[in-house]
Parts: sequence; C-alpha cells; structure tokens
Amino acid sequence: MIGQRFPERRACFAACNIGGEIRVLGDEITLSWLGDLPQDQRVAIQARVLDERSYPDIAGELGTSEAAVRMRVSRGLAALRTRIARSR
Repeated sequence: MIGQRFPERRACFAACNIGGEIRVLGDEITLSWLGDLPQDQRVAIQARVLDERSYPDIAGELGTSEAAVRMRVSRGLAALRTRIARSR
C-alpha cells in the first residue's frame, strides 16, 4: 500500500525536497494540507516522496502513464508550496 513503506517519516513530512523548492518542515499542519489535496495528487506525492518510489513503478501501480504521475506530483507540490508561502 502506498505510504506504508516508511511510516516513521509521516510524522516529519511537510512536502518534500525535490529540487530544493520545499523543505521538510516537521509540521503537522502541513501534513493536514497534504490530506486536503485531491486524492490523485496525494497518492502520487506519498508514493514518490514518502515511499521514494520511481515514477514508472507508481504509474504501473496506478494504471496510468509516467507523465500523468509526474503531473500529479508537480501540481500537488505546487499547491503545497503556495499554501506554505501563504502561511508565512
């Protein structure tokens, strides 16, 4: 199941460190923000960031293209970046 590989990381997950654009903040509010994302974005981010899985692996599990997974991750992270910026 997605998000189960490293459950100890859930407590400190804020967004991710892809491209250095968002840092792990250790903030439970941001965890709730992750939960506010559309399910397709949330699942893709959890698989890619929390579980550190490859895009092809995630695409295969979700039955979609690698490009679709990349777009879901990108859009979800953009939404989290916006929310983090507004909270500062």
